[in-house]
Amino acid sequence: MVDTNAHKTGLRRYLSLRRVVRGFYCVSILMSALLLITVFQLYIGIYEVQGVNRHKHRNWLRSVLADNFASVQHHYTIKAAKNNKEPNTQLLQATSANFSSFRIINKKHIYQLCDNLEILIEARDSLNQIKTRGGDFIFAWLKDEERAASVAADVITDHQNGNYTARFTLPWSGASKVSVLLIHASETISTLKRVRERYPARFTYKGVYRHGTKEVITPCHFSTDMYLLPNETGHTNNFCDYTDSKTKFPWFCLKPKDFSCDDLHLHGADLERANRHFKLLKSENERRIYKRKPGYIKSFTSAQIYVDSSNPEDISRCTSLGSMTCSVTTPPKLPNMAAGFYYRNLWYSATCKNHNKLRKPRIRSCLSNRNIYLLGDSTLRQWMMYLTDNLLNNTIKKSTGNKYIGPHFGVDKKHNITLLYRFHGLPVRVPMLVNMTDLQYIPNIIDNMRGGPNVVVVLSLWAHFTSSTIDFYRQRWQAIKVSLLKFVTRYPRTKIFVKSANTREPKFDLSNWYAWELDQVMRQELSSLNFVTIIDTWDMTIGHHTGYNVHPANGVVSQEISMWLSFLC
Repeated sequence: MVDTNAHKTGLRRYLSLRRVVRGFYCVSILMSALLLITVFQLYIGIYEVQGVNRHKHRNWLRSVLADNFASVQHHYTIKAAKNNKEPNTQLLQATSANFSSFRIINKKHIYQLCDNLEILIEARDSLNQIKTRGGDFIFAWLKDEERAASVAADVITDHQNGNYTARFTLPWSGASKVSVLLIHASETISTLKRVRERYPARFTYKGVYRHGTKEVITPCHFSTDMYLLPNETGHTNNFCDYTDSKTKFPWFCLKPKDFSCDDLHLHGADLERANRHFKLLKSENERRIYKRKPGYIKSFTSAQIYVDSSNPEDISRCTSLGSMTCSVTTPPKLPNMAAGFYYRNLWYSATCKNHNKLRKPRIRSCLSNRNIYLLGDSTLRQWMMYLTDNLLNNTIKKSTGNKYIGPHFGVDKKHNITLLYRFHGLPVRVPMLVNMTDLQYIPNIIDNMRGGPNVVVVLSLWAHFTSSTIDFYRQRWQAIKVSLLKFVTRYPRTKIFVKSANTREPKFDLSNWYAWELDQVMRQELSSLNFVTIIDTWDMTIGHHTGYNVHPANGVVSQEISMWLSFLC
């Protein structure tokens, strides 16, 4: 008789052994590939020192690795077939930071201060195939971590064939390294555009109605074409219209049964409803594309350069404007040039000779006898908090509303300084409920303000608009522009500033690409107003060592305020 137990035991041992062998085989292939890459990089480094042309060796490595990548593609195609699924061609053909690369064009052994440096970025997809079209969203910057120095690329040119060139001006001496970050593949950009235009009301907000002891929550948005749950669809023709009578900014809430439209008391973001809505909007391919995070593009050769100088601490703004006083006519940045650079954590503007060291006596003297209005999103609230917490020690702070929305007040009686922060009105993306009475639109605030030589107005609104349409955002700035023109006619000596958008943490609906698009709209709408000074904080946050955050680190905020004060005093 056959011993079935022994037979089963032997079979299990055989299968287990086969799995071990297969695992060892896979690991050995991986280790061999890593060893090959390491040896090749060492090989290229030796030849780089000797000045030998390296591009043919890089292409040789790619050809050697291409067979392995093709095997990987074949493996996943077979795996998808076994699971009765089509291989995700769209995802595989999207630009991949892992397979893309860059190199320094005509690299020199030694550069001089203010020389130009150019790099060529070659985009490839996840199959290691060269991309034949452009549209990727890329950041590039030069950095020296030891000296806390960084500068964004002056310009990144998309050649529409999968190749990009980035140009830098070299503002400090010593060693530096190029960094290139793929923010979004062109395929992701196409999806972001499609979602923004097709679903303008994709993010969700809520309103809280109160009458006596009764309370009910309903969905709200700037369009009646908002996302409604199945039990709410019977009310689609019954909305409360809160469109502002002066600015015509639209806002609607689903009218609750047995409540008046006057019973709306609170507003907030409805994150649970928003997450549910996003899942309905996105296809499987789109969801996979959304999950792709920004990735660093590597260089097959050294990305380091050296700038020679007799003084290792030499720096230069590299423009004639860099020696001039900051004034209202100073542009936020020059065409095809970065707005400035960091050195030893201090910001040096390329457009004027800014003050970058915040000294309390000078700040108090600058702001004495002034009324300062900070109107906008929470990135300006950061200015308010930084000024009152770090620079104006005698300030009495108080708030009459939500800690995020305000309004917040600061008074320094000794130096006769008053500060007021107000939010820009709807929309508000914070999940905490805020009183509707605390939300006022900026044009209405400006129309009711008194100006003069001792009045300073700073505006910034972008972070809460990334989930809206371009037209909705443009309408906001157009109304603000009309109010500003009337305001300066009444009070021509009032100083007016706008803080630009800054980079932020990568999230789908809060994308840096959305923020960048909004920032371009703001600059276009205000380009004809010669009395408005724009503080360019976009370039100030691209390469800063603290990374990307909608609320930048205090080291960045201090330099933003320093730049602003350079114009003010």
